[in-house]
Amino acid sequence: MFRSFTEEALDAIVYSQKEAERRNFQKCDSGMLLLGLLAAKYGIAFKALTAAGLSLNTGRAIVNSLVDTASSSNKFKPDWQTFPFSVSVISILDKAWQTAQKQEIKLIGTGQLLLEIINSKESAAFLALEKAEVDFEKLVELVTTMINEQSEFGEFIDGALPLNCAPANLKASLRISSDVLDPDEISNLLRVKPSQSFTKGARKLARKDFWSFSTEIIDSPDINDHLRWITNLIVEKSEELREIKDRGYKLRLICRFDTVHWNTTLSISTEILSILPAADLDLDLDIYYSDDDDDDDEIALDTQNLTPHD
Repeated sequence: MFRSFTEEALDAIVYSQKEAERRNFQKCDSGMLLLGLLAAKYGIAFKALTAAGLSLNTGRAIVNSLVDTASSSNKFKPDWQTFPFSVSVISILDKAWQTAQKQEIKLIGTGQLLLEIINSKESAAFLALEKAEVDFEKLVELVTTMINEQSEFGEFIDGALPLNCAPANLKASLRISSDVLDPDEISNLLRVKPSQSFTKGARKLARKDFWSFSTEIIDSPDINDHLRWITNLIVEKSEELREIKDRGYKLRLICRFDTVHWNTTLSISTEILSILPAADLDLDLDIYYSDDDDDDDEIALDTQNLTPHD
């Protein structure tokens, strides 16, 4: 069965197991599955639940008030390949699989799992959503819309590529540096307030004088939104920047971002790329890997052997 799940859905299942393990539960119930969906930050369910106003921390507080902790055991050490699921979770997974078969959906995503949770009105997950005062009609409409939008791409994945694989913490910067540079002079010449500036004597590890204009104020996962902000400045201040280059100062256009997905994808528009040659600027990508999971331990899911059971 689990070969029919998207990567994000499998991540959600692993996260749900970890939530159960934190509580020393001997089975992973539907409340834990809901928390797993909230923890899988690149799935449809996370996007929809977040839009509905439910966060992982709020979900944990609500689920904790509903689950039965009496069944826990401090001596319980789970085997992650055969971690048992409650009857309600088995039912949710099985119904999602059956629905996918009927609708000829190749892969089951977190959106399908959330819809089945909404249909399982006696489950702890449904009661948690009810206690969170979620508007079920709007939530179903949103999830269905997101699933349908993705289906238009011709293959079913949990997130449309620009959303699912988008980089995080994007920031583009135009940086100017030199052994001898007056940051205030650069600001006056460009008539732009820098995001950051300093001289090498003012910073212990700074080897050069430095001036930078960055896009911290732009809240967007699209690299083009950040680069467009910078390239607009480059076009507007082209003569001033040419004068700065003629002085021997080094200009760099840098985009830094975190990749939190194994298949993080960037698409830079030709409009932006066409500006760079005229400005005699290269585009440097400064890439970091960031793991959003707040646990130090990593739990691998063996999709070949994992089978839900009582």
